Amino acid sequence: MQGRKNKSELMRRHLGANRRLGARPRQGVMGALAVGALLIAGVPTLAWADFAAGLEAWQAGDYVKAAAEWTTAAESGELAAMRNLGHLYRWGRGVPMDPKKAEYWYQQAAERGFDRAQSSLAGMYLGDQGIPADYAKAAFWFERAALQGHVLSQLELGRLYAQGKGVPQDLTRARQLFEQAASAGNLDAKAELSRLVISQSQEQTALVGEVSAAEKAATEKAAAEKAAAEKAAAEKAAAEKAAAEKAAA
Repeated sequence: MQGRKNKSELMRRHLGANRRLGARPRQGVMGALAVGALLIAGVPTLAWADFAAGLEAWQAGDYVKAAAEWTTAAESGELAAMRNLGHLYRWGRGVPMDPKKAEYWYQQAAERGFDRAQSSLAGMYLGDQGIPADYAKAAFWFERAALQGHVLSQLELGRLYAQGKGVPQDLTRARQLFEQAASAGNLDAKAELSRLVISQSQEQTALVGEVSAAEKAATEKAAAEKAAAEKAAAEKAAAEKAAAEKAAA
């Protein structure tokens, strides 16, 4: 009974850390990704004790110990520890900042299906993260996380489709993704959806105007051609009549 109580307490503390531990403030797209970079517990494994010890070290501000504990847990297969270790290398806390190691640990968890690690990895490929930007890879991993219902990934993938970065531009797909994220309450997705709807409405209005102008021009051209043809026919008839009258005289 006491063991279950202790485990529940560790989980409670861990989930509390999820709300407190975020990435360094950033601007724009990566700012949204950084705010979403929170730690989660995952399913208890044999590496749970190391993971929990790392979490307690993090909460105490001992990032070196947190890195050591999460390294052990990650090497034992704990997915959340893999992602958390990626965070530490990404931010340079408890370990030297190393974008390539951050990418490595994110990818270890991402390839095992961890949606938040997939999103973190995708975020690194958007650029300004110490590794070359690669929008195709970003779209690849955002897609996999989005398919699992990861809201931030739905938003970011929608942006890539809207801009045609890493994927062919597809405003219909972008709108679907924004709608999915917006329905989950994501305010950025609601704003993106609103902008896209307004833009499409304006484009549709402009297109209708262009069609109307084209139809008007075509109608006017047809009327002018008809008038010219009628005039030519009248002139021909008059000429033929004059010729006939001259011949009769």
